[in-house]
Amino acid sequence: MENLLDHIGYMEKWHGSVQWNRNFTEYSVNEILIRDILSRLGINSGLCVEFGAWDGVKNSNTKKLIDSGWSSIQIEADLMKFQSLKRNYKNNENVKCIQSFVDAHTNLFDDIIGNNPNIDFCSIDIDGLDLDVFGTFSKNLPKIVCIEGGQTLHPFAQRVSSNIAKDNIHQSLSVYENVFSEKGYKLICSYQDSFFVKEEYYDLFNVSENIMDLYLDGILALPRLPFIKQCLVNHGLTNPIVNDILHNCSYIDPQASLPEKSLWVDKNYKIIKNRVSEIRKDYAASS
Repeated sequence: MENLLDHIGYMEKWHGSVQWNRNFTEYSVNEILIRDILSRLGINSGLCVEFGAWDGVKNSNTKKLIDSGWSSIQIEADLMKFQSLKRNYKNNENVKCIQSFVDAHTNLFDDIIGNNPNIDFCSIDIDGLDLDVFGTFSKNLPKIVCIEGGQTLHPFAQRVSSNIAKDNIHQSLSVYENVFSEKGYKLICSYQDSFFVKEEYYDLFNVSENIMDLYLDGILALPRLPFIKQCLVNHGLTNPIVNDILHNCSYIDPQASLPEKSLWVDKNYKIIKNRVSEIRKDYAASS
């Protein structure tokens, strides 16, 4: 089995020096992974969509594609960010910028972008209700979807209310898989973002179908465990896997600086790897 998260780029805050072997990226740590997925599908150019797009540059999952000639629809709700977005693409006729919220009630994705059934890649990053919004997709179903979430809750946790999910809690990985499966998608990898492809392309990837394995791969790829625990504590929630791993690690203040978090990863990554290995074995034995 392959681990597609090997393609995730370097992020100093949660990679430290122990994952220094990761490639540096220009805009988003997902760039190399996205390129690999598209290459397997034989897609060299096409239409990409991103929301929330911010300024279309910072942490953008589509900027690299746009730079190579792709057409794009960029959606951002915040006025100041949208103004920056428009400035950044004012001379690019292939990019359409839309100022709008995207939600599951009155601002539906399909209504905002119109009839665009041939979307090749879609990036969804709205800090919480991402899955609720994807659940409304009907006319426009992208070949590939990168969606934020799937790492905070235990992978088999039940669905939480929208009031909880909207504050960077999202939903569990199994809930993500169920919603996407109903629309004809398969999960290929997950960490802070989860990647899905239409079922017809799944055979192009030699990846595990085991949700627990994919979840644990994501923990190792981006061990932002202190951040995850703080998000959960803020809502009176818990994730037994996160608690188990952190119990064996040294303490770090949730408000620690970037260099302090990087050093924490260096100090504890071996412990994290060993504990993840044990959790993986225990789960396999009980299944």
